Amino acid sequence: MRHLPPAGLPLRRAEVWRALQGVRRPGEECAMLEQELSAQFPGRRAFVYGSGRMALLAILKSLNDQSPDRNEVLIGAYTCWSVAAAIVYAGLRIRLIDLDPADFDFDRSALEGADTSRALAIVTHHLFGLPNNMTVLKEFALDRGISLIDDAAQGFGARWKGSPVGGFGQSGVLSFGRGKGLTALGGGAALWPEAGPRYRNGMSESSARGVSRFARALAHEFFFSPGRYGIPARLPFLHLGETSYEHEILFESLDGYTASLARGLLPALPGRNRGRRERALRYDELTSPIAGLGKPSVHKDAEPIYLRYPLLLPRPPKRAFWAEGGPLGISPLYPAPIHMIPGLPPAALVSNENLPGSEVIAERLVSLPTHPLVTSDDQERIVSFIRKEGGS
Repeated sequence: MRHLPPAGLPLRRAEVWRALQGVRRPGEECAMLEQELSAQFPGRRAFVYGSGRMALLAILKSLNDQSPDRNEVLIGAYTCWSVAAAIVYAGLRIRLIDLDPADFDFDRSALEGADTSRALAIVTHHLFGLPNNMTVLKEFALDRGISLIDDAAQGFGARWKGSPVGGFGQSGVLSFGRGKGLTALGGGAALWPEAGPRYRNGMSESSARGVSRFARALAHEFFFSPGRYGIPARLPFLHLGETSYEHEILFESLDGYTASLARGLLPALPGRNRGRRERALRYDELTSPIAGLGKPSVHKDAEPIYLRYPLLLPRPPKRAFWAEGGPLGISPLYPAPIHMIPGLPPAALVSNENLPGSEVIAERLVSLPTHPLVTSDDQERIVSFIRKEGGS
């Protein structure tokens, strides 16, 4: 049975095998990846980590060392749960800013009214690769004397006024996980001025982790196809598509295999992002006649990448919607706003009131696949299902 993966990118067999050269030389591969990433962000240098959340944790701890009297971090109330986990694990507190369902950016009135007297930083989110208004956020951070962390975990390749997101803050974050734009199945980077964040993890010379990453890449290459993805999707112990809150984040170096794989995939990223945008435009056309759907607007200065194509249904989808829509690649994003995360320590939140926009997004959001395996026929079937099961 045909089952579309909801996110990510396919890996070619040659790409998987070619990256094996990195197992024997992790330090060299990581250093070259840092150089190649740095070249894309003028004024910033990339420092690789085992994941994007580790990179964010390193940035937060470094900033807090510089300003120990500031212990709050502003983030969107609907964003990746790993962002909240990194803040808590850094010993800081979370101040939530509501999002606007009209564009998935920070709600302007909520942003302007935020108490920043103890704020260390504000973190961007660029959900689905839709750029936040970086002009507004840079002015906000500058006016209030706080750091801007430009988290481009979902936005690598997106641009604001022609410049890449990730490079607009005093620091930035990239992620190369399974569902990200650069699908190296792991790893991330901190974008920082030349000296780098204080918390570095070093380059491990062990090859064992690289070999295990190679095995994972082989599995991804085989199963990331509409004809096979249904097999792992039916195995509950793999937890595909599930979001969980991590209570502990350990610093881990980026292994040589993943660094080599990321380097091999980097040149193709602009073309693959163009393909995502083309599929998003097709979804725009197909869904335009359907009444009641909400589509986030895109600012005229933004060039998005559409990791997935987001829609807000007129009402929250029922369990049957996900069961039937799953094989079409239709999926949620995060199951709840940050203040509703199960297991999040209550003391971690400064406040959790008046977040209606983020709650609407969490309740009504569905995402449609945009990766290269999605055909025009797939898109028509997907939109036909949305029209039948999700329209008003």
